[in-house]
Amino acid sequence: MKIYRIVDEYIQPCRLIGYLLYYEKTQGFSIELAEDLEAGEAPLLFASFLKKGVRSIDPAWSRRWVQQRIVPADRQNLGAVLKANRMKEYDEMKLLLLGEGRCAQDDCAIVEEKDKLLPDWMYRRMRGRLMRVIPLSGWSVLVSFSGEDMPAMHVEIQRILKKEQFDRLKQEETLFRAVRLQPGGQGICWGENFSIPAEKLRETGVPLPLKEKDLRMMSSEVLDTAAVCRQLNCSRQFVDRLVKEGRLTVLQDSGRSRMYDRSEVERLAW
Repeated sequence: MKIYRIVDEYIQPCRLIGYLLYYEKTQGFSIELAEDLEAGEAPLLFASFLKKGVRSIDPAWSRRWVQQRIVPADRQNLGAVLKANRMKEYDEMKLLLLGEGRCAQDDCAIVEEKDKLLPDWMYRRMRGRLMRVIPLSGWSVLVSFSGEDMPAMHVEIQRILKKEQFDRLKQEETLFRAVRLQPGGQGICWGENFSIPAEKLRETGVPLPLKEKDLRMMSSEVLDTAAVCRQLNCSRQFVDRLVKEGRLTVLQDSGRSRMYDRSEVERLAW
């Protein structure tokens, strides 16, 4: 992960607007607005979030902020632009750095935070990031956070999502079970369809007597298909048969692999 300061160059000394976090492996973005930033002194896009009391900008809107400041991907002479800048392919982060994050809409620019000497409020926010999300029955999820003293929480999704979003999840259980963490643990998401920020999950969830380390230990109680075959000394076809007969429950099916409960597999071996 690389961190960049977002500063307003018009206000001297440069006013800290917030931080842009770039996740190199996933090419994702997230933005954290400064703790003392007010809506009246923030760029228009950020001001709308501040008025709602939101200072952690989700990955989708963070990317939109980036895209406002670079050459669009559908530009007609894009090939010539990339060639002029010695780029083989379209890369949002590289294009952003070429212009140092500047655009005509405001006086903001970005500066890399090489030493990563972040203010206390940034460490506090990063400490509350999500570490794990597990889909449960009843259209709810189990989430855990960074920080040894932060409990895991049970969250009913219906209480957070808009009705039309929740209705779609109920129609497609496979989609619901495909819930993932957003880059940086800012929240959970279902593709680009919709997401829930970590802060909202903390506000809505019911604390449990479990911590992240407990869930980490529980993850060892899950077996994939290959492990089930070894445990039962059987073929994959036989495992499929057990599932069809209702004797073995699939906890998670990603399309490429299935996960099963270790204890249930052990009972089948009795």
